[in-house]
Amino acid sequence: MVLKSTLSITITVTAELKETLDRYAEEYKKYFERNLSLRGEKKIMLDALPRVILLPGVGVATFGNSSKDARIAMDIYEHTMSVIDTCESISHFQALPEEDIFDVEYWVLEQAKLALGAKTLPLSGKIAAISGGTTGIGLAIATEMLENGADVFVLDIDQTKFEPVEKGLKQKAKAGNSVKLVACDVTSRSQVEKAIKEIVREKGGIDLVVANAGIFPASKSVESISEGDWNRTMMVNLNGTFHLLACTLPWMKSQAAGGDIILVASKNVPAPGKEAGAYSVSKAAQVQLARHRGMSRVDAALCDRLLARLDEWIADDEPPALLHGDLWSGNLLCDAAGVPVLVDPAAYFGHREAEFGMTALFCGFSRRMYDAYHEFHPLRPGWQERVDLYTLYHLLNHFNLFGGAYLREAMVIVRRFVG
Repeated sequence: MVLKSTLSITITVTAELKETLDRYAEEYKKYFERNLSLRGEKKIMLDALPRVILLPGVGVATFGNSSKDARIAMDIYEHTMSVIDTCESISHFQALPEEDIFDVEYWVLEQAKLALGAKTLPLSGKIAAISGGTTGIGLAIATEMLENGADVFVLDIDQTKFEPVEKGLKQKAKAGNSVKLVACDVTSRSQVEKAIKEIVREKGGIDLVVANAGIFPASKSVESISEGDWNRTMMVNLNGTFHLLACTLPWMKSQAAGGDIILVASKNVPAPGKEAGAYSVSKAAQVQLARHRGMSRVDAALCDRLLARLDEWIADDEPPALLHGDLWSGNLLCDAAGVPVLVDPAAYFGHREAEFGMTALFCGFSRRMYDAYHEFHPLRPGWQERVDLYTLYHLLNHFNLFGGAYLREAMVIVRRFVG
């Protein structure tokens, strides 16, 4: 796909880009339907969005569900361009007819993989940065994120640990994801800004930031703490966190996909340790930063009001029903005899109406499905209005996991009921 040269070099989700992507996806759907009708076969359509985007005057960008997939797309693009260039130097390049391209793209083994549903790790495609990540809590978080599919950048001031830490972490990356250690002193805003820019330049964005870098000075009474120890503690624990927020929030806003920032606090905030004044104060201030940038007090208060009145809308003496907890196409399999099997690792018992909170948000079922359900087992009057309450659970859960626009969607529902 080629974008107009008027598009900003900084790739943001502008109206122009969205319109171009939508148009490409619509053309791809027509291509799929056109060739499918000629064959009279049943096939699963691939993702309709492009994997290679050409930016005139800028270069080429490739995309995928993970950095590994994006690298593969780039390798294929470069190989294809080499073949085209060689052909043109001899005679000319002629692409295969559309129907042959379709047969290659939708060959039987690829379709079999789609039917089985490829396993995607929870953080696949996410770009994470962790400060103070060469030891302790930071290293444990980096390990966990790598094992769950994220591409991880570890920011740390102690470069003597880089080689053994990087070697150990690379062994945890099992899904083609990457890890890189970056020298960075979080007390220096310019160094933090440089590190974040390096991440964005290399990966195209940043999704997860863990402000973990911190120090715990020697325990002393307030009157015994030196000004140097006090200032150093504030610089690392508080200013370091501020620098990470200040340098990553603009990128998270501009990429229009949200993001998550995790601040590693301490039990010393509600219960300060004896003679740990500098540490406790720095961590308390850090928590205030988190409150300032997280869900507002107004939003939290509205959620509390909704929770207090929830029984007014969903109170019912209907017995619990077995519900889907993970309803998506990847869990639809076939056994050896070809019998369809729906695997659900998160099934649970709850109110029947809760089922539709998931189907309305994720599954795209037609009205026909809901009518058939109601005919077989009628629901209480007004269930359509209550569906949003069950959808709210999934929106808040996704806000907790992925951040971004999920909170805005959730608060629209909350305000409709108690705003």
